[in-house]
Amino acid sequence: MEQLKYLATELRPTTAIVLFADNSLAEARSKRILPELNLDLNRQLLRYMTSSTLEKAHQTSLPVLLINRAQQKGNSFGSRIGSAFKQAFEAGYDNVLMVGNDCLDLSSDDFTQAAELLNSGKCVLGPDQRGGTWLIGLTKHSFEQLDFAQFNWQTARIFNELNATLGQENTEELLEKSGLNARHDLKSVIDQLKQGVISQLISFIVRLCRPTEYTSQDIEIRRITFVRHLQMRAPPSAFAA
Repeated sequence: MEQLKYLATELRPTTAIVLFADNSLAEARSKRILPELNLDLNRQLLRYMTSSTLEKAHQTSLPVLLINRAQQKGNSFGSRIGSAFKQAFEAGYDNVLMVGNDCLDLSSDDFTQAAELLNSGKCVLGPDQRGGTWLIGLTKHSFEQLDFAQFNWQTARIFNELNATLGQENTEELLEKSGLNARHDLKSVIDQLKQGVISQLISFIVRLCRPTEYTSQDIEIRRITFVRHLQMRAPPSAFAA
């Protein structure tokens, strides 16, 4: 029995992936990626992005935690993201990889690479094209040293601020990726996604964002087709492995 307990302890994953998620309606209102089209379609796109991120996270052998807006604590973005990290560490994990739903070219290999770096004692940051981050990986020790209120979250300064505070000698930088948070992000995302289903999806979105090129009937047909292609699978409950 003691030997089995030892093996179970040894095999317990030390790193968890956390998807930091907003309320889908609130996110659809703040991220008008498809501004000319109705709010519901914008909301469905963001749900697709969340589902896609969760699917890639589940392709790894790591536990995946969905921490949505209702489970986050605090009135500011910094306090809410800090509370999400805290919940994951209090669940017993030594390292946490935090992502949002805005990076469409994120892969399971990115999670695996980041987890390996964290297991070696390094913090991990993934920069985006605007000076932000698409991934933040922290050890429990580094988390305990951070004051999340001191950073300028959701600005072009956040990557450099985190990198400087964590220490470049203690932090590994992943490849830059493009985040999709607004309409003007579409082009840079398409430039990075040269092939595959997601590239076709984003190209289709661009056409949707130019309604003057089509008749009203054409637009309605494209809306229906787009909705049918979205994966509307409900996200897992919080702390579902």
